[in-house]
Amino acid sequence: MKTCMGCGYAEWKKTKTGRLHPSGEGKCTYKYNAPALPNSMHFMGNRQPPEPMGGWIDRKHVYETHCPYWCPANPSLQGTGHLVDRTLQGVVGTPNRKGET
Repeated sequence: MKTCMGCGYAEWKKTKTGRLHPSGEGKCTYKYNAPALPNSMHFMGNRQPPEPMGGWIDRKHVYETHCPYWCPANPSLQGTGHLVDRTLQGVVGTPNRKGET
């Protein structure tokens, strides 16, 4: 997706009454982990491993590229940073109501 709307990692700023704030501001709650490096290599800079910066999002912004970490939110928890329970979506290997996989 080129927008953060509907993403389970999006945590939107709320008003005092609990509604979405008109500013459209929010934060991406995805926790990025840097891959392990071979013993012969190291990361440049002071942070070991490096830490990504930023994470601020806006409901009004459309990005140029699709986000590789976009994940659908649970509709009842949308905007809270909670992800969909994938076991309820009929993922391969998960039995359906009839017990079939």
